[in-house]
Amino acid sequence: MARPGGEQADTSVVERSLGAYADEGRGATPEQTCDGRIVTARLEAFRRLALDSALADIARLFQRCGVRPLLIKGPAFARWLYDDPRERSYNDIDLLLAPNEFAAAKRGLAELNFTSLAPEGWHPNEHADAYHEEWIRPGTLPVAVELHHTLWGVPAAPSLVWQRLTENVQAIEVAGTPVNVPSEAVSALIVGLHAADHGSARRSPAGWSHLRRLGLGESVRLDVGGRYAQRDLQLALERADMQTWRAAAALAEELGAGPLFAFGLRLDSAGRDVADQLGLTDGVPRQLRLRASAPTATAQGIERLITTRGLGARLRLLGHQLVPSRAFMLASSPLARRGRWGLTCAYLWRPVRLMMKLPRGVQAWSRAAAPAQPETGARTAITTSDSPSGGALPDFVVAGAQKASSNMLHAVLREHPGVEMPARERVDFADPNYSSGSAEAMRSRFTDENAVRRGFKAASYLGQPEVAPRLAADLHTPDVVFVLRDPVKRAISAWFWYMKLGRVPVRPVDVAFRRLLGSDLTGPERENERQILEWGLYARHLEHWLTYFPREKIHVVLDIDLRRDPDRTIRGLYEALGLDPGFTPTAHRRRYNPGIYSYPRVRWLRLRLRCVPPGEDGVRRPHRPERRLPALADSLILRGDRHVLSRLDRSGPPVLGAEIEHALRSYYRADILRLRELLGVELSPWLAPSR
Repeated sequence: MARPGGEQADTSVVERSLGAYADEGRGATPEQTCDGRIVTARLEAFRRLALDSALADIARLFQRCGVRPLLIKGPAFARWLYDDPRERSYNDIDLLLAPNEFAAAKRGLAELNFTSLAPEGWHPNEHADAYHEEWIRPGTLPVAVELHHTLWGVPAAPSLVWQRLTENVQAIEVAGTPVNVPSEAVSALIVGLHAADHGSARRSPAGWSHLRRLGLGESVRLDVGGRYAQRDLQLALERADMQTWRAAAALAEELGAGPLFAFGLRLDSAGRDVADQLGLTDGVPRQLRLRASAPTATAQGIERLITTRGLGARLRLLGHQLVPSRAFMLASSPLARRGRWGLTCAYLWRPVRLMMKLPRGVQAWSRAAAPAQPETGARTAITTSDSPSGGALPDFVVAGAQKASSNMLHAVLREHPGVEMPARERVDFADPNYSSGSAEAMRSRFTDENAVRRGFKAASYLGQPEVAPRLAADLHTPDVVFVLRDPVKRAISAWFWYMKLGRVPVRPVDVAFRRLLGSDLTGPERENERQILEWGLYARHLEHWLTYFPREKIHVVLDIDLRRDPDRTIRGLYEALGLDPGFTPTAHRRRYNPGIYSYPRVRWLRLRLRCVPPGEDGVRRPHRPERRLPALADSLILRGDRHVLSRLDRSGPPVLGAEIEHALRSYYRADILRLRELLGVELSPWLAPSR
């Protein structure tokens, strides 16, 4: 068993100046440089300088044009919250603008060689993220700018947002140029909304695809805002007094974002205390419940229509949906691209098409937006037992990695007489509707008074960044166990598993990974494919977890050790968790969840999808059907695979082509080298080709 130990290597620009990085870089060996640490740190430092220089140029140009930008997030947060502003990285420039100055600002950015990422000719109401527009200036270090009409989650009119957020502005100096930033109360509001945005649902920011296309590479973490959202909230709660939070809460209510602001505050334990003192709501806002359900476009449109304030604004939004711009029609309708008559027919057909989709959209919106109902039945009966607390909170978690022998680890831990663990995975902390009450509800699962340790398993937690702060806060920093496998082999196994579940199309593995490595995986529609690749970037995820957990609470087991010397590895894990290492388990001698690498078997098991109705998002997911006939068909499919196909076809993991395997090994190489330094273990087999 390996545990992170020794001095933690610096992986960002947070503790050194650019000059220090340059000095370190000159003395680095080729291996040190290729591991991505020094390269990434220096790149972040240069990127900060490029962003600050670009911000100064933009501010000077806007001043000449009569545009009054308000700098939000990024450098504004760095100066306000951090003793050393270099501790807070940022990847773009966020500027809030007055509605009547938007056109002049866009002309100014065009003069500075920025290019809009918005489809040409589209109206703002036709964008998925209508609260801002993204601009990019390509180059060795691209500079991204977001021009905000308003803030995420704020339904108030942009004119009112501008008026309120620019009251009592302050000025900071960036690259020798004064730039306006919000007051402390407004900044506190933005911090709360930012935390709600990034803490409510795991998502990849849709606007950052241009950075990947421009070749920044995987060593640069694109979702910097999400990475710092929780830390920003923690520091803001330390620095701002109750009067500031009271003013921020009043402003949030005035702008219609009160529930979102309250939700963001309650993501932190200190924030929950502040929210309780202010009397803020406790629950998951409808916008976040809807986002978590992967809603249809119609359901999203209904939500936008409901949250838009003012009759005139709603009528304009409805008009743009019924009769969108010509550019939108040409981009979204094949019929519209068939000449003038095709465009005319597409316009005539659009209202009819929307009316046909409306009933299902209303149903999806109603289900997604409905508040979660408390569980009843057996679970309630256990909770209301004679035990005063109804049980104990878990004190350790097996948090991944997915497809890396976590089932075997779960079995050997559950077999120990001093451990109480549920048989099934518990994914409560990844639920977008999660609240601190969900953690307390887990007490009903742990009622064995003789247990030494209590824990549960959720193999997907490693790759879900919102889970770490929730576990640390609500389970009082439990021990976290990870089991890691060769990331290339894990990715192959995950691809076949996702094919079986219907999450990705049936496709030869070489073709699949060639497409994955050569495409942009941002956006919710590519989430499953992103998980297949990025959940194998173990060092990246462990570094995130180490920002919330002390090193002694993180325990890492390597799959290769678990298979080569299981007895010694398991004893080491028992000792690390404070369990009797003298117990000899037998569960690891069985085979758990063997991978299915046969395309005929995958296609056969995908027939289960026809036995269940599609979900609210239109996607079918395999599960035990409730109706009798589909349940019988589902059972026959499973039995046919288990008793017939598994005996006829015992295909093992496929052998990748040399070119594709090299590309995958290269994709993971920098992360593996960072992991080797972080754990202090030898990972050479993960770097070498499998043949």
